[in-house]
Amino acid sequence: MSTLTEADTIVLKNLRYDIQNDIRDSSTAAAEAQPNRPRSDDDDDSVRPILEQLSVESSAFTSWDNDEINPTLDRLVVQPYLAWASKLVRQDPDTVFITHIIIHFTTLLPSALYLYYSFSWLHAVLHTVYAVWNAGPFTLLLHNHIHNNGLLGKQYAFFDRLFPYITGPLMGHTWDSYYYHHVKMHHVEGNGPGDLSSTIYFQRDEPLEFIRYFVRFLVCTWLELPIYFYRNKKYDLAAKALISECSSMGFIYLAAQLNTRPTVFVLILPFFIMRLGMMIGNFGQHCLVDNVDPMSDFRSSITLIDVPSNRHCFNDGYHTSHHLNPRRHWKAHPAAFLKAKPTYQAEGALTFTDIDYLMITYRCITKDFDHLARRLVPMGAQIGMTHEERVEMLRSKTRKFTPEEIKLKFMKKGERASAPAAVPVVGGVTGAKVGRSRRESVTAAAVKAGATIGEGSGRVVNHEIRGGIFSHKSIVAYLSANNLPNAVAALRTELGLEEETFDAVTVKKYETLLEKKWTSVIRLQKKASPSSAHLLLAFIMDLESRVATLQSELDSATPSSLSKRSQDPTSWLPSKPSRHTLESHQFEISCIAFHPLYSTIASGDQGSTIKIWDWELGELERTIKGHTKAITGIDFGGPKGHILLASCSSDLTIKLWDPADAYKNIGTLSGHDHTVSAVRFMPSGNLLVSASRDTTLRMWDVTTGYCVKTIRGHLEWVRDVCPSPDGSSILSTGDDRTLRLWNVSGSVAENKLTLFGHENFIECCVFVPPFSYQYLATLAGLQKPPPLTSTSEFMATGSRDKTIKLWDTRGSCFKTLIGHDNWVRSLVFHPGGKYLISVADDKALRCWDLSQDGKCVKELSSVHDHFISCLAWAPSIVKDKDKPPANGEAGGSAPEVQIRCVIATGSVDMALKIFAR
Repeated sequence: MSTLTEADTIVLKNLRYDIQNDIRDSSTAAAEAQPNRPRSDDDDDSVRPILEQLSVESSAFTSWDNDEINPTLDRLVVQPYLAWASKLVRQDPDTVFITHIIIHFTTLLPSALYLYYSFSWLHAVLHTVYAVWNAGPFTLLLHNHIHNNGLLGKQYAFFDRLFPYITGPLMGHTWDSYYYHHVKMHHVEGNGPGDLSSTIYFQRDEPLEFIRYFVRFLVCTWLELPIYFYRNKKYDLAAKALISECSSMGFIYLAAQLNTRPTVFVLILPFFIMRLGMMIGNFGQHCLVDNVDPMSDFRSSITLIDVPSNRHCFNDGYHTSHHLNPRRHWKAHPAAFLKAKPTYQAEGALTFTDIDYLMITYRCITKDFDHLARRLVPMGAQIGMTHEERVEMLRSKTRKFTPEEIKLKFMKKGERASAPAAVPVVGGVTGAKVGRSRRESVTAAAVKAGATIGEGSGRVVNHEIRGGIFSHKSIVAYLSANNLPNAVAALRTELGLEEETFDAVTVKKYETLLEKKWTSVIRLQKKASPSSAHLLLAFIMDLESRVATLQSELDSATPSSLSKRSQDPTSWLPSKPSRHTLESHQFEISCIAFHPLYSTIASGDQGSTIKIWDWELGELERTIKGHTKAITGIDFGGPKGHILLASCSSDLTIKLWDPADAYKNIGTLSGHDHTVSAVRFMPSGNLLVSASRDTTLRMWDVTTGYCVKTIRGHLEWVRDVCPSPDGSSILSTGDDRTLRLWNVSGSVAENKLTLFGHENFIECCVFVPPFSYQYLATLAGLQKPPPLTSTSEFMATGSRDKTIKLWDTRGSCFKTLIGHDNWVRSLVFHPGGKYLISVADDKALRCWDLSQDGKCVKELSSVHDHFISCLAWAPSIVKDKDKPPANGEAGGSAPEVQIRCVIATGSVDMALKIFAR
C-alpha cells in the first residue's frame, strides 16, 4: 500500500517537473529563444488525461489503488461488489462510501450497544480509539453528504437521510450542526469577519491564541450559530441550528442518565475529540492568510498534495479547490488543481507536501516556519525565493488583522471602499461557485469601485471600466447568467439602471463578454511578460506556420478545382464551423462510432455512459447505462441483417446492445483481467476482437458469447486493434511501442510482423484502404500499386511521440508525418483514398494529402476546447446489398458506393462535433 494516492503522486511529480524547468529556464538569458523542450511524462499535457481518468474510477477501498489489487480477486470479488454498490450511490466513484457505511454499521454501532449491555474498561478504551481512528474518514464522508444533499440513490433516500443521525453521534458529531456550520455559514463567509470559525482575529503563531480559538468554538458555537442566522434574517435556520444542538445535548444527557460510564466513552469523549480535531483542521487550513488580499480563496487557504489524509479522507488536502467549488466531486480535485495551476501560481497560493493540517497547526503555533518552508512546494514567484525568504513569507501570513484592516480588506455589501477593489479570478475559470453572499458582496463592491478583473504575476491588476452602459450590460449579464440576483439588484440600484434596459435578449447577448475580456487580459499579460519571451516567439512561429499552411492550400487550389471540390465527395474535407456541437455528456468523451446505415452516432464517456445521437438532426436520442466504469471503445457491426453495438470498458467487460430493441443489453462478454481498451467487429459480423491492458487480444463469437481466441505477444498495455477489410488479419499496438500484424484466419493466431520505430506509446492503428494504394505506391518504393483485392498492404499508426507513421508489410516505415504538437489520438482515411485525417491532443484536426508526399494541406485548429480523444468518418453506403458497408475502404469512383461526407470528433471537453458537407 502506498501512502500517496496515484493522483497525488502524479500531481507532485508534475509540480517538481515545473520547478526543475523554471530553474533550468532561469539559467538562460530571458531574451534567448528556447528550443521546444521534449515532452515529459510529468508535464501538464501528459498527466491531465490520466488524472481525468482517475477522477471517474470507482473504488472499493481507500487503502489500496485499483492497480494494486490482485487481478483475480478484482474480477471475482471487487468488480461484482462495485457493480452492486454502484446501484446504491448517485455517482459511481462514490462506491467507496458504501464500504465505509457497512464498516460503521457492522463494527462501531454493535460495539457501542454492547458497552451499554456489558461495560468493561478495556472495551471502552478500545472502542473510543477505534471511533477516533474512523472519525476523519467519516467526517469527510459526511462532508460529501452535506454538500451534495446525500450520497445514495433516490430509492434509498430514507436511509440516506437516516444514517448520519445514527453514526454521527458515535463519531462526535451533533445532529445536523456540521451542515449548518460548514455549508450555511463557513462557505458563505469564507474565513471572513462573519465566519464564527474565522482565524483572522487571532495571532496564528501563538499557542495561547489557538487555545482561545478552540475554547470559544467549544463553549459558544452552540449559541453563536443560531444568533448568526438570526442576525442575517434566516430565522428558520436559526431555529433548526438551535434545536439540533440542544437535542443532541439532551440525547447525551439522557444516555448518561441511563448508564454514565459507556456514555463517557461512546458519546462524550468522541464529542470533545471531534470538536478539537475540527478546530485544529480549520485552523491549519486558514492559519496562513495573505495580508494584501485575504478575500482570495487562493490566498486564504492552502493545498496539501501528498498526505495520508488525501488517501483516507477523500482528498481532504485539496482545500482551496474545494472552496473554489464546494460541490466539486472529491475525486476531481487533483485534475481541477492541475487545470487551475496557472492561477495558483499567479496568486502565490501555498501548496505543501508531506505534512497534514494538524502538523501545520502545530508548526505554526510553535513558530517552526523553517520546517514549513522545507515542506513548501514552491509555485510561481516562490520558486525564485531563497529558503530564508520563504520562511519570512510564511511568518508574515500568521499576523492578526487589526479592526481597520478588517474594515478595509473585507468589504461588506453596500459599502464603498476608499481604495479600488479587486475581484480575484476564481480557479482560472470565471464563475466558479463560491459562497454566494460573500461573492455578491465582493462583486458589487468591485463594480462600484470601478474595477475590472485581471490576473497578474502574483497580484490582481486593476483597470478603469470604460464604455458606460456597454460595460454595465456585460456586468449585469454576467451576474444574471451566474444566478446572482442580489448582486444584480445592488448594481442597478447603485448605478440607477432601469429594468427595461436589460431584457432577456440583451442578457443573452452580453453574458459571455465580460469573461472574454478577462481572458484577453490574462493572455496579453502572459504574452507581454519579459520572462516569457520564448513563449511569445513560439506563438509567432506557430502563427507563421498556420499562415504557410493556408497559403499552400490556397496556392494548390484553382477555381475549377474549388468548384469540383464542392461537388465531388472524393475531394471533400471538413471545414469550420461544425454543423452540430452535441452536448449532454457529463464526463470526457472517449470514443465514438457511426451506424453503418442510418444517421446515428454513438459516443462513450469516462463516466460509464453511452449516448445515441441523430447526427443529421443534431439531437440526442437516448442514454445507455450498464457499465460500471469508463467506456473505452464502441463499434457498430454484427451478423448480416442484425446490426449490433459493442462497447468495452475499464470494468473488464464487453457489452452487446441491440439497436432494433431500444438498445437492450443482450450480452456481456467477460474474460479480460484488466481494462478493455478497444473493441472492433470483424467484417464477417459474427466475431469481434478486443484489446486490453492485460496485454492480450481476444476474439469473441457474438452469437455464443464465448472467447474463441486469446492472442498473446504484446509486453504491455494493448491500446488499439484494427481488423483488415477481409477479416484475415488484425493490427494491434500499445505501450510496448510496437505495431503487430496478426494472421487470424487459422485456428491459432500467427504474429506475421512486429514493427518498431515510435519513441513513445502508440495510441492508434489502422489498415490503409486499397483505394489509397495508388498514392502510397511511389512513397513505398513500388513500381506499381498492389492489387485492390489485397487488403493489408499498408498500415498507419499514431503515437504519443506526436508523429504518424506509414508502414508496409515488408517491415519498413516508409513515411513519417510530422505536424501535430501533442499526442496523436486517432486516424481515419478518406473514403476517396487521397487523404489521411488525424486528431491529437493539440486540439487540431489535420488533413494529409497522400498524393503530395503526405503534405498537410489543411488544419482545423482549436476544433475543441480541450484534447480531441476520438475521430470517426461515417461509413460509405454500399448500394449493392450483398456487399457489406465498409469503413473508409470504398472509393467514391465506384458506382455502387455512395460516400457520406460526414466526420465526427469527440473531446475531453465533453462535446461531440459533427462536420458535414
